[in-house]
Formats: sequence, C-alpha cells, structure tokens
Amino acid sequence: MQAESILSHHSSVYSIVTGQILKQLESGTVPWRKPWQTASPCNLISQKEYRGINTFLLSASGMPSRYWLTYAQAAKLGGHVKAGEHGSTVVFWNVGEEEVNPKTGKLSKPCLLRYYKVFNLSQTEGISNKLGLAEQSAKPVPDIDACEALVAAMPNAPQFKPSDRASYSPLADVVAMPPKSVFNSSEGYYATLFHELTHSTRGLDGKESKR
Repeated sequence: MQAESILSHHSSVYSIVTGQILKQLESGTVPWRKPWQTASPCNLISQKEYRGINTFLLSASGMPSRYWLTYAQAAKLGGHVKAGEHGSTVVFWNVGEEEVNPKTGKLSKPCLLRYYKVFNLSQTEGISNKLGLAEQSAKPVPDIDACEALVAAMPNAPQFKPSDRASYSPLADVVAMPPKSVFNSSEGYYATLFHELTHSTRGLDGKESKR
C-alpha cells in the first residue's frame, strides 16, 4: 500500500472514531464521564480485554454486558445479532517489524490500522444461555426521597423506559435510563435522571416548554 493510500485510510479511521465521540456529545452524553458501572470490555471468544481507545469507545456505549463479539463470531457460536441492532466501532492497530524500503533503501516499519464492528452480548440471541454466562449483579442503590418526590411532582412528565444508556427522545417524549442498580451512587443516578428530564422540558425547537 502506498504512503498516500495508507494516510488516507488512517484518516478515515480517525474520522469514524471522532465522529462517534462527537455524536455522543451532541446527544448530551459525555462518554468519559459515566456514573454507572462498566466492567472492562472483553472479547467473548478470545477472552482478551480491549485496550487503548477501544476500552474508551466500548465502555462509553452504555451496554450492560462486558462481552463483545463480531457478527461472524455470533454466528459461529450458533446465535445471531438481534434485528435492528447497530454495532460499535473498534480499531485494530499493528506495527510490523522494521524493514528496508526497496525503493528508497531507508528503514521503515509497516503500519496497519483498520476498524470493524462488534456487538454487545446483550444485542445477540442464542448465545448467553448456551454458554451459561451470568453478569455480576451490582450493589443496591438507595432512593433519595426528596429526588423521588421531585420526579413524582413533575407536571406533564415524560414516559420512562429501561435502557442500557441514558437519553431523551423528544418525538416520543420518553426518558430512557439504565437501572438504578448499575449506578455507582444514588447521587450519580439522580444527576443523570435530572439531566435527561431537563432535556424533556424543551420543545422540538430547543425552547423552554410549558411543563
């Protein structure tokens, strides 16, 4: 691969990773500041933990399981990715042995950088039950009565639904939240909940609504 095409390919990978982070920021999620628990992401087949930027990218996804696998790996295990699920980006970087460039006579190291998609175990079917996998349960997180009272008294409150990430859908008027049990503290849970409820008080034009 010529130097120009290598640089172009690397730039493409950088753009994809940067775009993924920016998308989370624009949706109101700060991917490096997440107050709920996330075990180190790990490939289900190799049992090796992801490293570098991949740890950051997968941990920031908010998925409940630490295990990840490719579409092909899911099929090989006799399962499949659920319909409509979207994969998460991981990158593979490898620097080869130093060698002499036959054209220039100079020493150089070949670099390989590529990206591919992986899916969380929770996005698959027919795998975890066969392998007998069970996720470690988190410690209970107590309610804060004053915060619960504020939520209960909110006029025209949005609907709530369980999810692997915190978000607000203005079209459906629905707040999605991870279960309280996976948060590191009560304060972290309610801070995240109130953040999403604040989004729900704004109209589709971004202005304050009359809730």
